[in-house]
Amino acid sequence: MKLKDFIEDFVNGDDDLIENFFGSVEDFLDFLQSKNLLGELDIDDLESSGSNYVNAVGLRLSESNPDLFEKYVLNTINEVKKEGDDFYLYLDDVTDIAELVCSSRWGNETEIAKNILSSDYNDLEFFSESTDDLYNDVIDNLTQENLSHLAEIVLEHYNDGKVDPSTELLQSIADEQGHSEYVQIDKELLMTKIFKDSKSTMDLLNKTDITGTLYSLHNSAYNSAYEDEISKDLMDNLSDYFLTPFEVVSKTSKFDKNKTYMSTKIKLNNFLGEVKKYMRDNYKYNQYISELYYYQLLKENISNGLSDCIDFRLPDYPDYRVVENNLNIYFKDWV
Repeated sequence: MKLKDFIEDFVNGDDDLIENFFGSVEDFLDFLQSKNLLGELDIDDLESSGSNYVNAVGLRLSESNPDLFEKYVLNTINEVKKEGDDFYLYLDDVTDIAELVCSSRWGNETEIAKNILSSDYNDLEFFSESTDDLYNDVIDNLTQENLSHLAEIVLEHYNDGKVDPSTELLQSIADEQGHSEYVQIDKELLMTKIFKDSKSTMDLLNKTDITGTLYSLHNSAYNSAYEDEISKDLMDNLSDYFLTPFEVVSKTSKFDKNKTYMSTKIKLNNFLGEVKKYMRDNYKYNQYISELYYYQLLKENISNGLSDCIDFRLPDYPDYRVVENNLNIYFKDWV
């Protein structure tokens, strides 16, 4: 019996003949590998026969004929393309990779990651009431330029410049001015004295319509800082598998050459290594890489403890320095 007949029988699923002649399928594959003949096996036909040795053949190919192994993998996982020395994943829905995020007791990291990755990303509001202390959280963090702008807004409200001496500071100023029943305010007085006192500042502001705007300003600055922090954390931690930044590209439809659609192009890290992990885990099982999208293969590796999930944690609050910076950037747009 010729070797090509054994190969044909093996591809068609007749393992008994192989075992009778070579002792075991493993010995047969070792023989083919030693003769550099693994390439004679048609892996697609091997899959069609339901063989348990597809992954065994693939792993041996990766050792003896890496180019042929790579060709097989790319023909099978066709949403991945090789460009130069790098592998790129093309996803119609980039939010699929959020399925790889670690879950926690909160259980909402995956949905939040999907929102961050989505091309039609809408701002999330994690904190509906970010402060109950307007003076310490907003006024006391404003730059001199923004305090100057705030002073101008206050003066517009008190158009005659007269305010009630409702605090100890305001009363002392009124007495100094020679009219104890009111304080005559101006920009310099606001900047040098009144804005340095929380009670006096808030008494003046609470009689205007600006306080609601300032609360909204802080809410926006606080939520934006939080969103930026968790977005950066997610994108940084994707790097075990996906290298950022991602690129949105136009692709031609396979069904209509006159139509195009947008796809996300992502450079992959350790692509062939992850494929081989899956094959080793399913060494003698008819679980084939052709049955999965690449992100699903990664999910299987993670579920089976072969790879790590993407660590994405939600902090309790954002970096206060970023909140302060946002306040001062947004201030004149809000107030």
